[in-house]
Amino acid sequence: MCKPTCYLCKIEIADKKNSHIIPKFLGKELFISDLGNHAIQIDRDGKCKKIQTIPKEDFILCVSCEKRFEIIETFFARFFTKLRDFENFTDNFDIRTLGNQNYIVCKKLNPKLFKLFIYSLIWRLSISTHFANQKYKLPIKIEEELRTFLDRNLKIDHTSLISTINEVENIPNYDFCLIKPENKFADFKGMHSAFQISKSIYLLALVDFIIFFYIDDSIDPVLKIYSNKQNNDIIIPISEDERWFALNKLILSKILNTQQSRK
Repeated sequence: MCKPTCYLCKIEIADKKNSHIIPKFLGKELFISDLGNHAIQIDRDGKCKKIQTIPKEDFILCVSCEKRFEIIETFFARFFTKLRDFENFTDNFDIRTLGNQNYIVCKKLNPKLFKLFIYSLIWRLSISTHFANQKYKLPIKIEEELRTFLDRNLKIDHTSLISTINEVENIPNYDFCLIKPENKFADFKGMHSAFQISKSIYLLALVDFIIFFYIDDSIDPVLKIYSNKQNNDIIIPISEDERWFALNKLILSKILNTQQSRK
């Protein structure tokens, strides 16, 4: 069978198998439980089955481009480990309050590097053909804009990535917010889900983080305060427990309603 061209570089053959669309470190806690190391996947027909890893796909990237994603993922695996335990990493994070809302300021994170990582997630979701991601499809023009940005700036080694990040220009200019819960819950692992909420809003739920991505200027004024569109310090609002559960309940309801409408 003739393999397609790599979706990122559009030059080499897409010969890499088992590419994660979402990095493994962002989903691994779904599979850690007293009931067994598995999660429950709900398919298009609402049927459930046990799975032991987040979705993978074959032949969408070449080996070299997969390596470029791995380089930035390695950096952010360490970052998210600290972020989950932010109160013990005061050199990296400040906690501030606006009104009744607490939020985290990432003191040592380059905003250009963070955007490169977030856009790498969003772009891979959009090109994915796995049924779990098929409701997360960007307009072709935006998908290509992100591809070009990623291809130009992802590097094959850590030193090159860090040494050139301040030179990055022509960054796609979109609002996005990353939200984390106030607490970690032993009896609720969260979920992995990605879909388009409305004409201009896309949502990615990543166990203990949720990312809202906007393709126009329709972002809610409250969330706008916490958008990382500008190249300032990265800020991450902290959701109170009640709001976090309500948001996850809303996401699950959306998923189930979508599946019911197919029947």
